Amino acid sequence: MAPPRPPAPAGTAGHPRTLGAFLAALPWTQAVQWHGETGYIRLDATRLARIAASPGRASIGGEWTALEVTILDVHRGRIDGVVLHFDDLADPAVPAHRADDRLAAHATAAQARFHISRSRGTYAWYVAVPAQPEVFIAAVEAYVDQFRDPEHRTLTPLAPTDRP
Repeated sequence: MAPPRPPAPAGTAGHPRTLGAFLAALPWTQAVQWHGETGYIRLDATRLARIAASPGRASIGGEWTALEVTILDVHRGRIDGVVLHFDDLADPAVPAHRADDRLAAHATAAQARFHISRSRGTYAWYVAVPAQPEVFIAAVEAYVDQFRDPEHRTLTPLAPTDRP
């Protein structure tokens, strides 16, 4: 039997102790099964979407600036994939996109961006906290929905545009 985990460091109560727990706690609207740091959304009998945090453009280890989504087929392997960078989906320089008020105090480019960081054994948004992390989830789920059969899509299709 493994020894019990030590208590979380002071000031970190309530913060996830693993990256997988942090990602699982985001406001997903579709059923995501989490296995460690990787989440899976079942699309049909042979296809699924794999979701994982990605360092993206981060230059420092222990930082994740994006979500990587890969569409997999159990027979053919990888079908498609995309890396959705947090800063491409919400602008950390716009105060309305942030839940924190630290923009003026952290004006450097590295600090004024959305990213998940590991600190003192827990995972959290570092400096820039998104006001609506639902924006990131909506982007992932919209991408995944493209690969569902039309009768199983969860999102409302856009109205067709008039073409000349």
